[in-house]
Amino acid sequence: MEILTGPNVILGLKSAVSLVTVLLACAIWAAWRKKYRLHGRINMAFFALTVTTLIVFEVVIRLINPEIYDYIKADAHLYSRLKIHLGFSIPAAIMMPLMLWSGLKRRKKLHRSAAVFFLIVWIMTFLTGVFFLPHTASAQNLNADYFFYAAGRRVPVAFLGTSSEPNGEALTGSPEILAATVGENLAPATVSRILVAASAGSVTATVFRAAIAAQSGFTGFTERAFLGNAVLASFNHPVAALRAGNDLMESGLARFAHPDIAYQIEGRGSFAPWQEPLLPQQWHMDSNGTLNAWRAAESRQAIPQDTVVAVLDLGFEADHHDLAGAWLHNDREIPGNKKDDDANGLIDDVAGWNFATNSANLIYGAAPKHGTATAGVIGARGNGRGVAGACPWCRILPVVIDNSVVNQAAAFRYAHARGARVMSNSWGYRLNPPVTDVVLDAIAEVARDSVVVFAMSNSNTNDCRATNPDISALEDVIAVSSVTRSGIKVPDSGFGPCLELLAPSSGGPEDTVNPGIMTTDRMGQAGYNSGGDPGNLPDPDFTNSFWGTSAAAPQVAAAAAILRSFVPSLGPDAIKAALTETAQKVGGPGAGYDARGFSEKYGYGLLDTGAALESLLEPAAGIAAITVSGELADQ
Repeated sequence: MEILTGPNVILGLKSAVSLVTVLLACAIWAAWRKKYRLHGRINMAFFALTVTTLIVFEVVIRLINPEIYDYIKADAHLYSRLKIHLGFSIPAAIMMPLMLWSGLKRRKKLHRSAAVFFLIVWIMTFLTGVFFLPHTASAQNLNADYFFYAAGRRVPVAFLGTSSEPNGEALTGSPEILAATVGENLAPATVSRILVAASAGSVTATVFRAAIAAQSGFTGFTERAFLGNAVLASFNHPVAALRAGNDLMESGLARFAHPDIAYQIEGRGSFAPWQEPLLPQQWHMDSNGTLNAWRAAESRQAIPQDTVVAVLDLGFEADHHDLAGAWLHNDREIPGNKKDDDANGLIDDVAGWNFATNSANLIYGAAPKHGTATAGVIGARGNGRGVAGACPWCRILPVVIDNSVVNQAAAFRYAHARGARVMSNSWGYRLNPPVTDVVLDAIAEVARDSVVVFAMSNSNTNDCRATNPDISALEDVIAVSSVTRSGIKVPDSGFGPCLELLAPSSGGPEDTVNPGIMTTDRMGQAGYNSGGDPGNLPDPDFTNSFWGTSAAAPQVAAAAAILRSFVPSLGPDAIKAALTETAQKVGGPGAGYDARGFSEKYGYGLLDTGAALESLLEPAAGIAAITVSGELADQ
């Protein structure tokens, strides 16, 4: 059994306060008996023990076992009272050096004044520490195994703060609940101190209520409509409610008896935003197989797992309404407090980070239209207001880069540290400079367990040249070029033996002037859609003229994220294989595919997300059900 648990630490704090209060009483006795040397020595011991207690308490809950802090915060009753206790004990600790100094210097008037103030504060410290902190929570041994009966089964419960708690997430709330994991699959839940119980057939209501009231920790009954013959009883702690329920079941008095368990729930409807108003005009979603992937998952009732996609780009419109809810939120960072709460070296990186300005401001120069467009291709939300991203359940991590190779390398490692396992890059180097080692190392490092997608150039050149290959030619990345809606290579797009996949980027319906795909655009400022172009969309927050390999790369990144969402065990090599092996052979008779199905002009073919997902999901329903100065590469 672990010693450094939440209950034991609180119990230790109460014991330490009691012990030092005994020392204080001895010091007062020594002063009253005019044994001033003894009085001074006791005060020194008192000071040392008090400061040690405060330091040890903080070290234990912050460094040695942070789960204890989660345990304390999970019980709002305990947490609020602990803060009140510390509000008295910390000022008392601060007063002690003044008392010692004034006593040693024989400044009697100052010493007496400080002593009176200190005595008042310490009395409150003692009362709040020994009597005000909850006895029940302190005395409970939450490392023990707990359970309740449900549907004839004995269901295990593991409370927050134990070593068996799987995800370490603290659930704060009312003092009635504690975060817990329930059942063999360790489903996250909260356990209330409200007992829900129904009597066995032969037990009268009077006898049953009397048996509940006799249970340890019982505090009263609550009347609630529409519960049949179930009785609600309140207890002073969730464990007391568990034990009372188990006693009632094991004695045969109850037909069922268990606390009010609050499980995490999920919507079982469609996860795909089929009703998004602009989806019918997003022709590329049909061409690249995204819509078929949605249908394949829905036919199997598969539920996607949250997947983080990092978009490394030159700036983002962070407040775009169609991306609201898409950004990955850093729960460990407190917004606006100008502190590095998660100790990663960056202050207030609540959404992502701007390595160009070394700030949390994702706007950078005139470039936010580019990052806004690429992010929308992947993760625009199904909110009934505009376009749909190919992976609208994915979390997008926006990372702003600039022309510094140091910043680029840091951006890849930062994205990986934030949990991104798919990285979309619609940028490359102008004038073909060599890729530096610091960037090579960063990409190789993150590519061990992450899919890294890069757009090829828009210059109709061989990006895979042996003497000086483009960054998209790296072995660790998926190189993406672009085709028209009819499957013909876009003339100004890169090619070569490193090309792997194509995605559609031009040739949309009724868009002969500015051919492109539809996605999010800057709000309130001119982006790809100025608002006055008759060939573009009437709503300037969206555009139908985003094209080039910049538009193609995020489609492949989204496809990789879709595969990982439904088959999370897939590694980057397996995802790449699934995408390349199922790609459509486009380009006509002159495409030049070899025996391997590869062409230097068309790679392995046009992305087909639906076919790739179908190849990984077995026909049986539910097989994939999961609980829940850089160069722009477009125009």
